[in-house]
Amino acid sequence: MKRVLALSFCMLVILSVAPFIDAKELTSIDIGVFIDKAGNADVKEIFVFTFANVDEKDEFLDRIGRFGADVTLWNVYDSNLYPHIGQAEQVFSQSASARVEGINGIVELNYQTNGATKLSPQSVKTLEKWELDNSILKFPIRSGLLQIDENIKLTMNLPEGAEIKEIAPHASISGYSLTWVGPLAVNRLVMNYEFQKVLVPSSIIQLPTISLQDTDKIGLIIGFTLLGLVIFLKRKSLRKRVGNYVVEHSLVKPIENYEERESLI
Repeated sequence: MKRVLALSFCMLVILSVAPFIDAKELTSIDIGVFIDKAGNADVKEIFVFTFANVDEKDEFLDRIGRFGADVTLWNVYDSNLYPHIGQAEQVFSQSASARVEGINGIVELNYQTNGATKLSPQSVKTLEKWELDNSILKFPIRSGLLQIDENIKLTMNLPEGAEIKEIAPHASISGYSLTWVGPLAVNRLVMNYEFQKVLVPSSIIQLPTISLQDTDKIGLIIGFTLLGLVIFLKRKSLRKRVGNYVVEHSLVKPIENYEERESLI
């Protein structure tokens, strides 16, 4: 009898907590890292959840309204919802957005991080060598290995002009983008790339030093040049005005009357 009562009590406990068991499933995590030429990055992470029932979907819709763009609150909803790229103190401009598509709930994290890749000490004056900084990868460590689970896709988008030199483990490459797909268990991810630098001779870009005295001289030269240009453009008008002035102020005035001119002959 006691055994039956004990089993009944256990069943009641299970039934009472069943509605609160988290039934949603995190189907996939798609991480896109967009690296600039300074080694910093814009990151977009897309989390897709599949709902087990209508209640899970309704709960998700409710949280969209209550959580909004707050990444911290979404992390309470699911512990996997956090920035997977970047040191905590180097991650900024975090925001979240969420929506429902059919039976799926989608959460999108957007943020920026500094130092996604670092300049290699092997760089020279005409060649910049860059490598992935593995300290920015915030994936679980199990048995000393970095774990990228099977539902995770990590895509690194390099800046235009980058030449990929070394990738490990194997990744699919398309243009300036490379993608790792889990499951992976590795010591580290290797991603090395280079930039050729075009140096401009200093003799071409060096500007002469100009003193204040030289500036005054240059100002006078420019002023006289502009004055000469104005005189040249207005030469016909000026010639006519000078001619009229000479005639009007001449001591010898022309004789306008014909008869007066004849009497003087």
